[in-house]
Amino acid sequence: MRAISLLKHDIIFQFRHRFYYAYFFILAVYYSIITNVSGVAKDFLTIFILFSDTTVLGFFFVGGLILLERDQNTLQSIFVTPVKVGEYLFSKTVSLTVLSYIASVFIALVAYGFPDQFLLFSAGAILSSTFFIFTGIAIAVRSKTVNKYFFNAIVFTMIFFVPIVDFVGIFKSRLFVVFPTYATVTLFSVLIRELTFFEKTASLISLLLWNCGMFFVAKKWFYRFEILKNGKN
Repeated sequence: MRAISLLKHDIIFQFRHRFYYAYFFILAVYYSIITNVSGVAKDFLTIFILFSDTTVLGFFFVGGLILLERDQNTLQSIFVTPVKVGEYLFSKTVSLTVLSYIASVFIALVAYGFPDQFLLFSAGAILSSTFFIFTGIAIAVRSKTVNKYFFNAIVFTMIFFVPIVDFVGIFKSRLFVVFPTYATVTLFSVLIRELTFFEKTASLISLLLWNCGMFFVAKKWFYRFEILKNGKN
């Protein structure tokens, strides 16, 4: 029940700080762009928006939220209660993933209507979002300022956005398959082409493994840099 209470608090907090309103405005801009292009241009633009924006939405938001709560001493207040790290991470991840998922589905519906492989598309959108949120948490707890966080975040995204060059045909390499974002692009491609069984399976397994690994890192680092630092054992 504590996790549910935290989740309600986070969603209300995000509404109050106009997270949803701001992003709905951005979606309106995307709507006007996508509905005015067609063919290959629309295919590329849709996948690129899903990959570079809606998927990493929580990545940037979660860092700002954690740093804000740290500056306002909210974290100290939370963790003098019985709240556990896992419950806190659950709340942040679910609340931001909901926003990211809604945005991703909206973009897909605007561009192509209801996807034939909706479950596969949804799995890609959700697992990609949670991976980036876990990563954002891990980076945030090791960043002393917002500027430091965004600098580290930009470096990270530049590295993990490399597979986009394969999608656009600039450069292809089998090494890209180790990137979680390669699996993201592959699963989003169900909107424009039929995936092989191997592509589906390999992409899902890749994202699941990356999620497990990054969740472990995020939880460990949060405990080390936020909980132990504040004296809670």
